[in-house]
Amino acid sequence: MSLYYRGYSGNYVGKLHADIAASCVAGKERLNLPVTPALVEAEQPEHLRRYFKQRLEHYRQVAQRLPPEKING
Repeated sequence: MSLYYRGYSGNYVGKLHADIAASCVAGKERLNLPVTPALVEAEQPEHLRRYFKQRLEHYRQVAQRLPPEKING
């Protein structure tokens, strides 16, 4: 476990990892990079999968509100 996580409970760290995974999936979707959300979800612990789905939906909604991505422009 990283030095930055020291002092946090295991449940908080698990949620943090699920949140980061959800934001990465949404970011890759926004950039049209290959990603399979079901596989990332399957990698999450069983008790955090519902949380992962909630955060993924949140980040997808945030991505819709962002301006279009300009690539090489």
